[in-house]
Amino acid sequence: DTHFDSVTTLPADLVTTGMQVNKFSGHYVEISSDPKWFNWDAFDAAVDNYHGSDFVSIDIDEDRRALPGILDWIVDALHNQLDIQVDESELRANVYSTFTNLQWAHSSGFADFSESSSGTNSSWEYRTVYAYRQPGDADKFFSMVTTIQLEADVESESWWWGLVGSTTATFEATITAEKFGVTKGFKDPA
Repeated sequence: DTHFDSVTTLPADLVTTGMQVNKFSGHYVEISSDPKWFNWDAFDAAVDNYHGSDFVSIDIDEDRRALPGILDWIVDALHNQLDIQVDESELRANVYSTFTNLQWAHSSGFADFSESSSGTNSSWEYRTVYAYRQPGDADKFFSMVTTIQLEADVESESWWWGLVGSTTATFEATITAEKFGVTKGFKDPA
């Protein structure tokens, strides 16, 4: 079962290793919960306990903002702030496709709906792993495990089904990410 979407520009000889990052990350999606959610604390503990040199954490800056045009902000944050080296038009297509087709993303296993405890807001968690070449080394690449939590001032799950780029609401997005340097041959340690 796939719990993370995958956006990659890796050459064929690194794709199998890139899939291992998805597999490793997928162990920390709490699938017995409703809704499913990514357990960053457990994932971070597993990363800290992994002692191989073929999967290493790389520091990045995290940012949380609420802005109109939230989907464009998400694309900008992924491309420019988190420096994900995937073509910006491909990132835009991925983000727009996911958040305007949430039923598909949910049935695919990498997005889940959640109501707030106060009952006035609701949100979606979208999980994806990005993978892209590391310049200068054919056997290494960068991988970014991300969750995007998109929240709005609406209560109904069905409201989200018609979400389009021009939809207006009080949106807030939180992107949580961890970046890794991955060497060809890395295997999911679990």
